[in-house]
Parts: sequence; structure tokens; C-alpha cells
Amino acid sequence: AYGRGGRRILTRQWFESGRVYEAYAFEDVQNNWRDVDLSSVIKPKYKFNNVMKLGERSDDVLNLQKCLKSVGFFPETQEPTGYYGGITANAVLNFALKYLPEYKQEVLLVNGKSVGKKTLSKLNEIFN
Repeated sequence: AYGRGGRRILTRQWFESGRVYEAYAFEDVQNNWRDVDLSSVIKPKYKFNNVMKLGERSDDVLNLQKCLKSVGFFPETQEPTGYYGGITANAVLNFALKYLPEYKQEVLLVNGKSVGKKTLSKLNEIFN
């Protein structure tokens, strides 16, 4: 569940898990979630210090996945595991393409296989 514009956003998993019994109003934000102004989203707080790369398993990767999930880049149906695999690489790629457009060629070349200093800086700007 995430906050947006003073409203609480409940995911399908919350309903299916039995945590929510009823709700009075619904709005489908799945199709436009990535267009949400990040300043209005209640996000996890985390300070990223270490470069991360494909194949790594760490608490930093776990927190990266949680942060990317909170803003719609990591799949809603995927539990964060702390393993930097293909799903995380895809989430990092999409995040970097959206928030680092001035480095698009560099982002595409790396293809989400690592979180470098520029991406770390943007993550810290948003989540710290």
C-alpha cells in the first residue's frame, strides 16, 4: 500500500491476502502509475552507498528492489529477494531511462546490469 495525493493506494495483493475487507472507492492507477509525481508518493527511505551489479545478492539490492517497487518499476507481483537478476536489471533500466534521460545512450549500453554512481545519486535524491 502506498500513499498518493492524500489517498491510500491498496494493491490487488492486499485484497487477495485478506488484509482489506472492504473499500469505498476504487481507482485503477496501474496504467498510469509511472506518471505519478514522486513527491506525492510515500516512499521507503534508504541511503544507497554501494554500486550494485547483476548476479549480486545483498541488503542493498533488497532495499533497491523495495524502493523501485514503491514507485512502480519493480513488478508488484514479485517479492523483493535481494538478488540482482533480470527482473531487477529491467527495473533499473526503466528507472534510469525515465530519471536520467540525459544519459540515455549510456543507460542503454549498460542495459540495467549495474547501478552506477549516476543512478545511485538519483536513487538517493528520491529515496534518502
